[in-house]
Amino acid sequence: MIMNLKEISELICELDWNNPLEVQENAVKILSDRNDYPIHLLLQPSDKKYWENSAKVLYHKGYEEVKSITIELFYWLQDMNWPGSVIIRDLLWSYPSQILADYLEQILLNAVASNDEEWIYNLCYFIDNKVGIKDFTNKSIYKIYHMYKSEYENL
Repeated sequence: MIMNLKEISELICELDWNNPLEVQENAVKILSDRNDYPIHLLLQPSDKKYWENSAKVLYHKGYEEVKSITIELFYWLQDMNWPGSVIIRDLLWSYPSQILADYLEQILLNAVASNDEEWIYNLCYFIDNKVGIKDFTNKSIYKIYHMYKSEYENL
């Protein structure tokens, strides 16, 4: 049976970190186990109090179930202090390296276009530790990476 929007909204509300832990854990389990709702509803819901548990659900779902929202997941990494950002980083870390590199090329260009240095730095973490600069086909990524890498090494 497919969940209707009201049921989904109620479960997302139960992800609120102010709810009793058992209510949160139950909502995480139900949303993790079910796949009969639009996954994008878990992308940084309206208030940060839902983000940590939304990230847990997405992590439990794994690459195959979240790959359609991969680009949007990278936006969660704009600030590693945001609730759920470390969980989302770990989820993205689980992607196959070449697939991750393909997404990183696109999102790194978006981060540069928005002049968001913290986000660029957070994305470079994947290049330093998971993907490797050699995995990119777009040569402008090399220039961007080396420019920001040297900048952060001098801090």
